[in-house]
Amino acid sequence: MLKLDSNLFQNDKYKYKNIDLTPLVFSSILIYLFDGKQFKRQNAIDEIRDFHRKNGGKLQKVNYVSTFKRSCGNLKPYIKNLSYGVWQLNFRKKYIESAEKVEQKRKIEKDDNALISPKETIGTWEEAIYVYYYNTYKKYALFKNKNTWPCKIGETSSNVSERILNQLGTVYPEYPIIGLEIRCSSAAKLEKAIHSILKS
Repeated sequence: MLKLDSNLFQNDKYKYKNIDLTPLVFSSILIYLFDGKQFKRQNAIDEIRDFHRKNGGKLQKVNYVSTFKRSCGNLKPYIKNLSYGVWQLNFRKKYIESAEKVEQKRKIEKDDNALISPKETIGTWEEAIYVYYYNTYKKYALFKNKNTWPCKIGETSSNVSERILNQLGTVYPEYPIIGLEIRCSSAAKLEKAIHSILKS
């Protein structure tokens, strides 16, 4: 199965030898020849057909303007129509930027998980009950000479830090403090029991 790829040669042999110039092959050659450049559509079509034929590829009797258009569909959002018949392709630049953003997001998530790791963990089972609160609530309670403050009790079958971060979104001004994590075999049942006891 063919996939979008700008590496056209393997061991000095043209990868698409004896293969039709399909929109996907056309896209790969377009990246190879025109990435980072402005070009006219007809010039690109002529050069890509010539390149493919000279390297042993097959040319069909088709409308290559249509092939170009379908190729542009393969290359969204890397290709841009600047004006009538004039295009700009930035495949590698956008691909690298996109990969960097993904890596940056992973790093932020990893840092966030480290910031809100549980203060205490009991047990080693796969599921978990957790209790978290905000330091602002605790400070306010202590200021009022109280020794209780609002807490959230929940359950999850996955990582507690990730579960809590997914609940928070981006609206909170501070990270919560996970006071306790209880690893157990049936978190849903234990959470229900804890809530029942607290209500009583």
